[in-house]
Amino acid sequence: MEKHRRTEITIETRSVTIIRTHNRGDLVRCAECDGRVLTFSVANASLVFGIDSTELQRASLNGGIHAALGSNICGQSIAAYLKRDVRYIED
Repeated sequence: MEKHRRTEITIETRSVTIIRTHNRGDLVRCAECDGRVLTFSVANASLVFGIDSTELQRASLNGGIHAALGSNICGQSIAAYLKRDVRYIED
């Protein structure tokens, strides 16, 4: 009887989004995150995070992404929604 060997390979990938800011004074308070966060317009968030603006708007309406100042959305909640590691670097 011939023996068969089985090899299992697990590959994990990780994505890090790095956002360069020019002024940390742009942070606003997000009541849901209970902290100061960088906010994005839906159009800018779509470009930065590479996600369709319709999906961002839908997630914002469903509470998956927090609304922030005016029509902007909370950057921290976008990262949590997308399950991404986001790092902010100040110029």
